[in-house]
Amino acid sequence: MDDGWLVTLGEADPPNLSQGNAVQLLPDGELACNAMIESIDEAENTIHLVQLEFDPDFFATFVDFTDACPPQPVGDVESSPKKPIGGQRKLVDALIAAARREGVRVRILLNYDPQSILPSSSYRKLEKICRETNIELADLGIMPRSFGLLHAKAVVVDGSTAFLSGLPFAQGYLDTQLHCVTDPRRGDGAGGDFPPLGGVGNGVGNKPAHTVSLKMDGPSASDMNKTFIDLWNSVSTSTIDPPRMVPDRPGRQSIQIVRSSPPLQANGLSNGEKGVLESYLRAIHNAQNLIYIEAQYYTSPIINNSLRDALRAKQELQLILLVNENPDIPTYKFWQNDLLSPLMRDFPDQVGVFSLWRTQRPHEGQEKVRIMQCYMEAKVAIVDDRWGSIGSANLDGVSLDHAFEFIPTPCLSASDGWRNVEINAILYDGIAGQPGDTGEVFRIRNLLWNEHLESVGGGEPLADAGLSRLSIWTNIANDNIRSLNLDQSMSGRILPYSPALSSKDQLIQLGIDVNRLDVAPVVPH
Repeated sequence: MDDGWLVTLGEADPPNLSQGNAVQLLPDGELACNAMIESIDEAENTIHLVQLEFDPDFFATFVDFTDACPPQPVGDVESSPKKPIGGQRKLVDALIAAARREGVRVRILLNYDPQSILPSSSYRKLEKICRETNIELADLGIMPRSFGLLHAKAVVVDGSTAFLSGLPFAQGYLDTQLHCVTDPRRGDGAGGDFPPLGGVGNGVGNKPAHTVSLKMDGPSASDMNKTFIDLWNSVSTSTIDPPRMVPDRPGRQSIQIVRSSPPLQANGLSNGEKGVLESYLRAIHNAQNLIYIEAQYYTSPIINNSLRDALRAKQELQLILLVNENPDIPTYKFWQNDLLSPLMRDFPDQVGVFSLWRTQRPHEGQEKVRIMQCYMEAKVAIVDDRWGSIGSANLDGVSLDHAFEFIPTPCLSASDGWRNVEINAILYDGIAGQPGDTGEVFRIRNLLWNEHLESVGGGEPLADAGLSRLSIWTNIANDNIRSLNLDQSMSGRILPYSPALSSKDQLIQLGIDVNRLDVAPVVPH
């Protein structure tokens, strides 16, 4: 592999690279779902949706609450046990309405296989709805031929607007930027697919959930659409002709669509693909000053070794990792600790690892401030404010390389290319010979940091105010430890990462007096 930034997959010309795109960051589910519904309502020709999970009872929009963080539990029992309080519109209803419009075709490609160890419980319900409407539904059926999931999450409208969705379409993942400890918009929360493992827990539960989605207008949406068409045509008898028109170029952003895939019958994927992994390795190798990562899972030795090499070679390089204290796959906590503990020990002045937490003041009848983990569902990376990655791929084996975390004999998963189907968008800003200096990657980091550090109001992020970026994060996290002990408050939403297994033990390890707090369990209900 050469030293360049662009993903080549070993070819002379980088695939799925385009210029002239417009982009919009959509942090958290409320903003993302509102934007997706708006585009679906305006569709004139096609809506192509690919998802890991799509619950037909998923409410995508809500009425505004007078209280920003309403204290009610979940469920409007009098009207419907499936309808969260304030639920306004289901995503499936928007798709049904679109499919009824003249000239609009709606197609859904969903993860499902009846023999899978992780079956999509919503597939059969959605299948029934599709039979009664004009919506077309297909599943990729990766299992049992391979081990992996259709993990990509995207919506493409009219081949010219595309969304990389940061959330499965299930109620527990829809959240606002406030990430309230109690919020009926999250319904009954999100479950897990594995048996619980001691105090590590299983699933998301009713935690606040941080997601990141990206809207793209322009040629990159056409590249996304081509991937959907190739996957769809490999499993559906109702094939789609390749699009003939290339969308306009409404912006200046260069974007490359990169993928992970096991060997599939889809066009161009007969040998599988590891484009997402290549993109990360190239960016880490070329990093000079800052690598910022938001990761649901961090278990990949390849990524970890690449980061260690980069930190060792460039002492001015800083790494800020925002990860889950307890991933929803219980064994992942142990994989994560095996990588993070040596990383923090060996590079104490260059590496900071943090997690998101939220507090809620006592309501009537309560005596203590409640503190709860905020679940990290995002998959984001920023390098030097010039390179950015947003998409569905986690930093684990099954998303990037092969499913070593799940297979007793990893050599089998490696040789057969057992991995998920993933889609990421890579933004190049004034690098890799790409035109323009758009500032979009910086703005993405700015928006995310303003949310996590609560430096709301725009302008420069707190971390660009004079101190090193890592120092600002470390100072805020340590200040939160002191303030939680003093008056049970937090400024910003971050605490240092703890290798301990339970929420209570994590706070104790950080030096926080848990007797003065109502500590939510790892999987709150």
